[in-house]
Formats: sequence, C-alpha cells, structure tokens
Amino acid sequence: MCEACMEVFVKKRKYLYRLAMSVFFIILLPMLIFIIFFGKHSYENVEKANEEYQEALMEYYMTQLDQVILDIKDHTAMICVDSKNSASIFWESDVQSDYWYYQVINELQKKYKNLSVPNFGIYFYENDSVVTVEGKISSDGYLRKMEVDSLELEENIKDFFSEENYEEYSMTVGGTEYQEDGKNILLVGFYTTLGRQRDKVLIFYPFSEKDMVQFLGLAYIEEGLDCSLWNKNNGFFFLLSNTGKEYDKEDIKNALFQQNELDSSNGFLLKESSLHPIMLVGYMNENAPKNIVLTFLDNMFVAMFAMLVILFAGYLLTIYIAYMPVFRLTNKLEYDEGNEFETIGKALDDSVAKIEEQEMLLLDLLLNNLLYKVPISIGKIQQLGIEPAEYYTIFLLDGFVLNDAESKRVIFEAEQKFCKRMFITDLNGEGRCVFVIFMKDAQSEVLQEWILKQCKILNKNDFEFVGGKVVSDIKDIWMCLSECEKALAQKRTDAKIQKSDSSREIKRTKLREDILAYMDEHYKDTDLTQVQMADHFNISVYTLSRIFKNDIGVGFVAYVNAKRVEYAKELLLTTKENVHDIALQSGFDNDNNFFKVFKANTGMSPTTFRES
Repeated sequence: MCEACMEVFVKKRKYLYRLAMSVFFIILLPMLIFIIFFGKHSYENVEKANEEYQEALMEYYMTQLDQVILDIKDHTAMICVDSKNSASIFWESDVQSDYWYYQVINELQKKYKNLSVPNFGIYFYENDSVVTVEGKISSDGYLRKMEVDSLELEENIKDFFSEENYEEYSMTVGGTEYQEDGKNILLVGFYTTLGRQRDKVLIFYPFSEKDMVQFLGLAYIEEGLDCSLWNKNNGFFFLLSNTGKEYDKEDIKNALFQQNELDSSNGFLLKESSLHPIMLVGYMNENAPKNIVLTFLDNMFVAMFAMLVILFAGYLLTIYIAYMPVFRLTNKLEYDEGNEFETIGKALDDSVAKIEEQEMLLLDLLLNNLLYKVPISIGKIQQLGIEPAEYYTIFLLDGFVLNDAESKRVIFEAEQKFCKRMFITDLNGEGRCVFVIFMKDAQSEVLQEWILKQCKILNKNDFEFVGGKVVSDIKDIWMCLSECEKALAQKRTDAKIQKSDSSREIKRTKLREDILAYMDEHYKDTDLTQVQMADHFNISVYTLSRIFKNDIGVGFVAYVNAKRVEYAKELLLTTKENVHDIALQSGFDNDNNFFKVFKANTGMSPTTFRES
C-alpha cells in the first residue's frame, strides 16, 4: 500500500486502525516475541546439553577402547618375555613342523585365558605364515578366511602385513573399508620378536564389529550415535553403525584429512587418543538426543505457527466483528471528515437536532392551538413522526418554570409510568409552565398528583398547579388550557390578575434584553449551548428558541455562528495567528466545524478570506 493511500486509509478509518493496532500489540506481538525468544533459548539449551552429552559419550567410548588396547599391549609383552625365557616346546628343534603351531597357540591361550582379549594370531615375516589356534596359513589365505571380499580393494589391511612397515615394539592397525554391513574387521598388532632366534613377528588381534560392540558397550545402546574407527596415519575406515545409515566415507576423508572440517555443526564428533593411532569418529543421526529434541521443537514451532495462524485468523475475525457494524453505519453517513466516531457523533447530533426540530414544530402547533385556537390535524402530527393518542389534557404550573434538565427527567419518568407522550414548555417567559400530555386513558388524577409532588420537590416556594379536563380530539386541547386558566382565576382576585398580566410583558422585554446582553458577552465561549442559556435564565429551551426566532428573526445557532464568524473575520484580517487558534478564540470547538460554518456564512474558506 502506497504512503498516500495509507494516509487516506488512516484518516478515513482511524478507529479501525487503532483497533487493529491495539489488538496486534496486546495479543499478536507478545505471542510472536515469545515464540522467537522460546525458540532461540530452547535451541541454545539443546545445543549446549547435547554437545556436553555427546562429548561425555565419546570420552567413554575412547576410554573403553584405550583399555582394550592396553590389555592387548600387556598381553603381547608377556608373550614376548615368555618366548625368550621359557623352555617351551615351541623353541625345541625336534618339534615336528606340521604341529608346532598348535602347541604354541594352545599354550599361550591357556596361559593368558583370563585376559579379556579375543583370539590372536602370530604373523612370521620369514615365511609369510599366520599362526592361529586353527593352524598355519598365508596372510592372503587368512584374510580370505576372515571373509574379506576383495583383497585388491582392501589396501589398508594388506598393508597391515607388509614388512616395510615393521618397527620393533611399535603398534600398528589395519582394517577393512569396503565390506558389507556387519563384516568389517579391525586388526590391532604389535611388531616384536619371538624366541631365542629373535624372529621378526607381528602379534595381532582381530576384532569384528560384534567384538567392538562388546568393548564399546553403549555404542549400540545409544541409537543416536554411529561410530567409526579411523587410522590417523593413513586414514583407513572401519565402520560401526547401529542404524545402518550410510554417510559418504569420501566426504569424511576429505573433511578429516584435508579440510579438517568435521565438528558438531555437521553432525560429527571426533575423539583422539594419545595411546594409539586410532581415532573415533561419531556421527549423530536422526535418533540423537539433539535431533530428537530439535524435531520435537520443530513440531512445536509448527504447532505454534499453526496457533499463530489461527490466532491471526481470530484476530481478523475479531476486527471484522468489532468493526463491521461501525463500517456499515459510517458507510450510510455522508461525512468525509473525522474518524468513524466523529462521523457517528455528527450524525447523532443531526438526528437529535431533527428530533428537537420536530418537537419544536409540534410545540408551535400546540401553542398556536392553545393561544390562538389554530386547529391541529392528526395527519400533521403523524407527519412529524409522533403517534396520536386516544385522550389529551393540559396541566398548568404558575409560579416557577422547570429548567431543561428537570423537564427531561419529569418527561422521561412520566412517559415510563403514566402517559404516551409529554411536552413541557413555558409561555414566553411569563413564569408559567404548561404540561401537554398524550394520555393512555381518560384518567388523569394519578398523573396530576405525581406531577404536583415532583413540583413540590423541585420548588419550596408558593406556586399554583391546576389540571384541565381530558379531551379526545387534539384540536380541542385549547379548551384544556382555558379550563386551567379558569381554575387559576378562581384562586386569585381580579386585581391581582390584572397586575400579573401587565407585569408579564415587562418581564418578557427584560428577559429578551438580558439574553442578548449575555450572548454578546459569552458567544466566544466554546461550551455555550441553548440548554446552558435556558438553565441560566430559568426558561425552557423552546422558549429561548422562540425568543430568538420571533424577537430577533433568526434561530439561536444561526445567531451565535454569525457573531462568531464576524469576530473570526476580524481576527483573520488584523492578526497573523493561525486558523486553528482563531477558531478557538472565536468559540468554535474544532477546525472542521469552523471551516463548515465560515464557508456557509461567507462562501469561502478562512484561508481564502484572509488572502483575498
């Protein structure tokens, strides 16, 4: 959305914008921050705990392997010592060549049977023969017997028996790299000499994958870690895999021996030993604690994301439910300025003004009927949106006038309890108040008693209150007032009545002058209203409106606006103050109203008027 479009949107839909932002910052943003923080914190903790756990596991594996190598080394040393000092038949010249190796191996196995090492073999370089408990055989024959599939491919294990590598009292390792799963073998050997003749030999120990599992113990129990053994010198590969997952051996070789990039970031762990040239490489597969937990976290994040989507959908639904009635309402209104509530407020003000205008028109009809006996038609009343009644009556209060707030309260309570409609007005500031009542039935005594009670509560001074007769035709309502006038006349002497009639005109003239003087003094007040002025002079809003229309020639609002516009014009021409300040000084409570009224009175905007 372009910036200009966004500006128009915010201006026209300020309430929607505030509502959307409020819900977003209260609900969605905290949820999003929580998910990000929880994800980052959880991943960091999993990474840390997993690295510590896997490091401890690799340390344990290497300790196990170191112990195996130490046992093998001690075993080899004892064989070497015994071969030099004992009178074993192995070293007698008269031993038959076809059976001597059986005796040698049996004797050694019996002597060292308590050591936790597998079957061993002795390789004699002089005649390329391997002696085991099963007999004597060539090195190639031994490897085929160990089910090495391709001697051509297994260069590492063939190199294990090469005399070129011989270095007395040194350890060497060899192993298969291209065997099928479960058929790999690892050979651990020591170069030494045997017998009085100091024959060069290689005492070696074969380990299958099954053997290594026994030594490493937890390697197969820990399903999340695949282990492989590597020769640090020439990089042979001996795979131990619990899951059967294949990972590229060439990639490991390149990373391990060329780029040195194997670490926990790509799933690998390394452990070297200072006792032997064998290096343990661990690979964390999908069953590793880290990967299991991270998979769980991923699922949690998917669930949280789904929750966030649902929350966002709920957010949009909430905005829709909350805003749609306002949207439909404002779309029916014709205002272009202000936010939604200002638009609704203006529409309500207009509606109130129309209702008040209708009531004023009805009061005019009623007063014309009461004062001048001008007939009122039922059709005219219906056109004003007011439902006629079955019966009508008049109550007359002489001695004080209810103010606007008092009138509204009495009307509201009376319409709730006793009658269909009620109108209260004073008679042109004469100090008398007329109650025009649209009755529900022909009985008015209860209502009359209730209104009299309310008047006594509102005014403790002396006053007169009388009720007229009930009529069924609204055209005859003037008769009710006449009835009230007669009742009042009976309570007074003729002299007092004449004195009262002459003083009423004086009061009306004084009231009009006081109103105009008050208006000249207070028209610049932004809180000046008809209700406030009517309450100030203790007259009804209707009477105040009639004084302006009949005696001044314009309505209250038009008169006030004209006064304010004249003062604003003076300020525009004589000062350099901005339009906003001038609007406030002239009595307008907001700029929009000022512009509207100023243009309606002058035909141009305040800015244009100042520049012209």
